[in-house]
Amino acid sequence: MKNKKRIFGSLLLLIGFMLLFTACSPKPVQTESVRDNALRLVNELNAGNYDKAYRNFQYEGMKLSLSPGVFKDLWTDLIEEYGEAKEILSSSVNAVDRNTTVSIVVQHEKAPIIVNVIYNEKNRIAGLEYGVLDENVDWTKIDDQTRLAPNETLLTVGTDRFPLNAMLSVPKDGNPPYPLVILIPGSGPLDMDATVGVCTPFKDIAELLNERGIAVLRYNNRPYEHLDEIGKNIADFTPYEEIIEDAITVFQDAKELPEIDPERIFLAGHSIGGYFLPKIAESTEDCAGYIMLAANSYNLEDLIYQQYRYIARMDGKVTLGDKFVLARYQNMTKRVKNLKEGAKTNPKKLYGVYPNYWLYANKYNALEAAKKIEKPILFLQGTRDYQVSMDNFNLWKSTMEGKNNAKFIHYENLNHLFMYGDS
Repeated sequence: MKNKKRIFGSLLLLIGFMLLFTACSPKPVQTESVRDNALRLVNELNAGNYDKAYRNFQYEGMKLSLSPGVFKDLWTDLIEEYGEAKEILSSSVNAVDRNTTVSIVVQHEKAPIIVNVIYNEKNRIAGLEYGVLDENVDWTKIDDQTRLAPNETLLTVGTDRFPLNAMLSVPKDGNPPYPLVILIPGSGPLDMDATVGVCTPFKDIAELLNERGIAVLRYNNRPYEHLDEIGKNIADFTPYEEIIEDAITVFQDAKELPEIDPERIFLAGHSIGGYFLPKIAESTEDCAGYIMLAANSYNLEDLIYQQYRYIARMDGKVTLGDKFVLARYQNMTKRVKNLKEGAKTNPKKLYGVYPNYWLYANKYNALEAAKKIEKPILFLQGTRDYQVSMDNFNLWKSTMEGKNNAKFIHYENLNHLFMYGDS
């Protein structure tokens, strides 16, 4: 990973557990060609029309992870580094498996930039990535091994039925056995770096912890590796299969690694990976401690409603359409809370998620489970995070009041990925 310059950063719009369900449902296709659609999107972004880029295009899954601000942050970084876009030089279309990629070369003031807009089989945008055009690099011929740094090792972890690719990175200095942090991803298909746009938060965390003498194990989650297989039984899919089972299995696998001290293994869960960490703790009692990274304390259905309410209000105007959607989401939240065993409710009435997922989640009380943890538990939160707001952090804090094993740290102006911003 460090031997080759990583040019591309990808804005993966497959974030959120809703994708696991929407990916298995038929969707209408767009009437314009994917090339025209991609050109229109890039033109809107280059013109600074971030609201239009957000509202006028079809994306895979729910748009809860998106906002005009997300696009603004991404394109502002691009412009600050390479200057304003001058003209579109070319565009091409390439189909690989079920996806179609439209590659658009844009001349910026300082360099030519290639923008890839990735479409799934339903012609919905499933990814967006950009990078400096380097004609001397054939990225199709660079395999994982050539990207490995000397302190990195590729592993296979997880269950026999659903093996997961993983990366163990150890300190470059010092002697084994090392303490280890296992990074547990949140919902939706996520690779071992937890890649979102040009951000690779798990990779960044690993590098910094390695510098401080701590090894890190991170892994592709089950939806990332086995989405098609999951789709065959999507109605029976629950948080246990999505997050919990693999985290427990990876923890057990890690204890057998010769480089690692089995008595100093810590589990760190991000987002709803942290929300379910107290559940994971019930089966990892010999873990040295737990770390909650921007973990929600509110139930999932409440969290979804909070996120959309924030998005609807972010421009200071709540339109009649926004009010209609908010009312609809409020009704769906009530349906989720009132689900009964054996319910056959249409997923469209439950945020696009099948009843069994919600029934499992409804039986879980994260706050009560967290109070039962006796090992050290660290809560980390950014104040700029709207996906998991400070209200969640404060609820954890009040719940754990009086427990000496809990520590709370918040960081000003950091978002859900612990990146700095001021907008």
